Amino acid sequence: MLAGLSEKLVSEATKFRNLRQAVESKECEIQELFGIERAASSLAALIEAQHQKREEFEVEMAGKREELDAEIAEARAGWEKEARTREAEIKERM
Repeated sequence: MLAGLSEKLVSEATKFRNLRQAVESKECEIQELFGIERAASSLAALIEAQHQKREEFEVEMAGKREELDAEIAEARAGWEKEARTREAEIKERM
């Protein structure tokens, strides 16, 4: 009876160790998954921030392009006016 009880105690201790190892293994898996989830959340936040910055940049560049186009158009108009003035002066001299 004592030998049977001893065997049962050893068996239960072995089961307990196995269960503890399984729990530790699952805890490691959970920590790893939690780390992956945090990393994914951080990545999603970075992607969203990059998307917003890109939109801001595109709006800024569109505004600058409009300003530059206006400056170019103004400069061309000035050049054309100068060219017409020179042509008129040349015609008057002839």
